[in-house]
Amino acid sequence: DSVVAFGPGKPQVHIVGPGPKALNLHVAGAGDGLLVVGGSAKPRDVDYAEDRIPLILGEYRVLPQAAAAVEALPKPRTWQVVSRRFAKTFVCVQSCRDRSSADRSTGAHLEFVGSRASGEHFRLLASGRALASYPIDLVGQDGKRRHLTTDARGEVHLPADARGMMMLFAAKLEPPAGAGRFTLDLTSLTFSRT
Repeated sequence: DSVVAFGPGKPQVHIVGPGPKALNLHVAGAGDGLLVVGGSAKPRDVDYAEDRIPLILGEYRVLPQAAAAVEALPKPRTWQVVSRRFAKTFVCVQSCRDRSSADRSTGAHLEFVGSRASGEHFRLLASGRALASYPIDLVGQDGKRRHLTTDARGEVHLPADARGMMMLFAAKLEPPAGAGRFTLDLTSLTFSRT
């Protein structure tokens, strides 16, 4: 597991330990403005049995051709996956007037970046390239999911009524070139919008 922080000042981040629903972090040295904290978990091999496959594909919205590759596996299936997880959060230190760090990438395989000009527009990147017309979810503080899609430039625009703490979430599934494990990248961005 690794974490990185950037923004105004000289932010340093350290993992304190696991919390009940999140990883507890300690950040020092951040200046006034938007602080970006990103983390990644070690990749892990997961084998999903036949009864779990519909649940996973129902929860993680992926492109139809990737889901079709899973459906084409001989039944009863054991779906072998390399799972890679990435998370990012935007935190305002004193104020969010300086948003210059919002559009900076952490270099994760799959991640959301923001926009300096606005807290309403985000871009989904896969290995640094924008993913156009891609399914994503917006989860509000009430836990309800909204299904959104990136536009032709890989950007998503938040609905006008989306307020408070929220999370953008995306999943990208890549079938193996031949025999082997699928790669499932999961990413999230948490932030607050007033």
